[in-house]
Amino acid sequence: MKIKKSKRLSGDLAPDFHDEVKDMAKVRAKTLKSYFIDALREHFENDREEDRMWNELAKNARKKGFASVEESEDLLNSIRNA
Repeated sequence: MKIKKSKRLSGDLAPDFHDEVKDMAKVRAKTLKSYFIDALREHFENDREEDRMWNELAKNARKKGFASVEESEDLLNSIRNA
């Protein structure tokens, strides 16, 4: 199996925000890099879980006969154009 190399990501932070994040990392005995990676990973996982929950809600709504957003818009447009 081929091992993938890490990719670099860079960005500009306002000086005050940089100092605040640096202090937060220091309090947690982490480097700035590891703090950002952990925070990004946690945010990504939260987004993934939120997407999973919304998809589950949409699936349940379809089972109960509720229309999707697109179907609702199509229905409204057809009524307007009738």
